[in-house]
Amino acid sequence: MNDRSRYATLGTSCLVLTAMMGVTSLGCNRDDTGSRKPPPRGKVRLSPSELFSADMRRIGMHVAPINACVRIEYAGDKKVIKLRRETWVHGVRASETVWSCYNLSLPLDGPVSVTLRPLNEKRTTYELVSVLPAAGLAADRDVIRVPEVEYTPLEEVLVSAEWKLTEEVLSPDDQESTVWIYWTFKEPMENGADRPRGGQRPPEELLASAEWAIVLKVGFSER
Repeated sequence: MNDRSRYATLGTSCLVLTAMMGVTSLGCNRDDTGSRKPPPRGKVRLSPSELFSADMRRIGMHVAPINACVRIEYAGDKKVIKLRRETWVHGVRASETVWSCYNLSLPLDGPVSVTLRPLNEKRTTYELVSVLPAAGLAADRDVIRVPEVEYTPLEEVLVSAEWKLTEEVLSPDDQESTVWIYWTFKEPMENGADRPRGGQRPPEELLASAEWAIVLKVGFSER
């Protein structure tokens, strides 16, 4: 087994969400000011959002502290929405898979939401769950293994951070768009509060410096 295959996912499965907190508590909380025109043909509009509404965020920190939500708007010619999951180790893509795909009912205006939680104390195994806007209450679940990171206590600190959209993006519908990254890296202890966080650096720089990272990308296709 080569180094890349060691960190491939254990498997992908599909399940139907039972009421984790009730249907009204799930799904992105959109700060809409009313309906707006769909993006131009051939374009996808991605906007940052929140998985939990303002009054539910305290509960959300207990239920799903690692989460992301992105509003997707599309009215083009593609018929299928796909979510691709990549795992990166030491700046190299170790595995990738088209994690989930659904036929579209256009125009599309809905959220893709993600939660991540560790399954062991060493934080080398994670459960990743996503819901695409075309999926209703069907969720895709993945169990991912990442390498244990060795570091020197009192000299280095191990940091985990998220990269999320911070502003609206208009992308071509023939290109995949990164919607979320969760990554882990080492920094010297003396860097303290000056350590860079995910939202302050471009995705390419994050992946190059990460001990490991989980990346989600959304794309569209004819079938």
